[in-house]
Amino acid sequence: MLSGDDKACKEARELIEEIQTAEVKKGLDIEGGILLSKDVSHKLIRETATKAMSLCKKIKPYKIQSPVTMRYEVVSRGLVPLHRKNIKVIDDRTYEVVGLTLEEALQSLR
Repeated sequence: MLSGDDKACKEARELIEEIQTAEVKKGLDIEGGILLSKDVSHKLIRETATKAMSLCKKIKPYKIQSPVTMRYEVVSRGLVPLHRKNIKVIDDRTYEVVGLTLEEALQSLR
């Protein structure tokens, strides 16, 4: 089960066919969106989680292939940590890290 914006829900459905998604906002740009109210969001998340629990034995776990490459895009230019040796700079707002596992790649983002 995934809860998030329209883009996250679409991406999750492309990766895991049977995944249940609770779309609680529509992303408009990097810093804006149209959000459901807190009460409506909570109700939708509860309903989606309940449905997901009834289907969880039918859905195969998603396995991430190794090595894992993660791309990170910062909001403002000039915030890419150029001093770090474990990153590959894509442009002045974007960089990549690689790890043998998802956890290792996430740790490299810090």
